[in-house]
Amino acid sequence: MADTRAFCLVIVALFLISRSAWHESSGTVAHVLTPIGIVLAAIGALGRLWCSSYMAGNKNVQLVRVGPYSLTRNPLYVFSFLGGLGITITTETLTLPVLFMVWFAWYYRDVIQQEEVHLGDRHGARFVDYRASVPRFWPRLSGYWEPGRWEVCPAALRRSLTEVVWFVIAAVIVHALHDLRDVFAWPSLFALY
Repeated sequence: MADTRAFCLVIVALFLISRSAWHESSGTVAHVLTPIGIVLAAIGALGRLWCSSYMAGNKNVQLVRVGPYSLTRNPLYVFSFLGGLGITITTETLTLPVLFMVWFAWYYRDVIQQEEVHLGDRHGARFVDYRASVPRFWPRLSGYWEPGRWEVCPAALRRSLTEVVWFVIAAVIVHALHDLRDVFAWPSLFALY
């Protein structure tokens, strides 16, 4: 978690000391990137909330294999990826989203491997079967299955709601900072594409 925060601070610092070359050279590209980023951030937030509705109250109790967990073994990370990508796209650059994707692939590969060792130790043959039938990261839509009913812990789901709302808030703040930069002629050290 500390690594994630440190990386976010680096991205924020780069954003604050730079400007979008697209914003200056092609308003069309800049204005297309922002709504795409906000939509991806919203999909990330809603997707994490969807995952949490299945995980809330069940984490460390049972191996959840339904809903989003029937599409991919790591749907929370898939939606975190989409949300983070969306936030970095709202910077109206391609450099920061690429940095995010490289960092995410590097960092979360190890996180996922560690979690899989833990799940294998905890759930044994059930996890081996799950691992063989559901992809690790990129969803396979043909495997989707959901139960008719599912029990959810409201307190855990409420905590998840307060966590995921930050994806959209961050994307809107980045967009607002672009507007403030234009209004106040905020200086920058360099331009990023």
